[in-house]
Amino acid sequence: MMEMTHPHVLGFLSGALSTQEAAEKLQVPRSTLWRLQRRLNVRGPLALVHGLKGRRSNNAKPDALRRKVCELFARDYQPAGISVGTFYEYGVRGRLGPVCYTTVLRWLREAGLA
Repeated sequence: MMEMTHPHVLGFLSGALSTQEAAEKLQVPRSTLWRLQRRLNVRGPLALVHGLKGRRSNNAKPDALRRKVCELFARDYQPAGISVGTFYEYGVRGRLGPVCYTTVLRWLREAGLA
């Protein structure tokens, strides 16, 4: 989400930058800026707070899957000196559910395993 205090957002909202200029500088579609402006006009600054603020992502993986991945790595792969990449390829991908490599790596790092 774009910061409200970002100079290009402020420039767009104040009229100093055109929609096209702001979109190019922020590297977002013009429609994103139009939605931003419409939300501000209708509901004020609080309308820009992310809808999931303080809540878990809609795409979050279950905690049980996270525990299973970490336990499997710690029990069977880490002691054998197998890398996280190999673990993902042969131990996780397609076997434990739809989870991407970066998520597995983040879980293992947060658990102090990688």
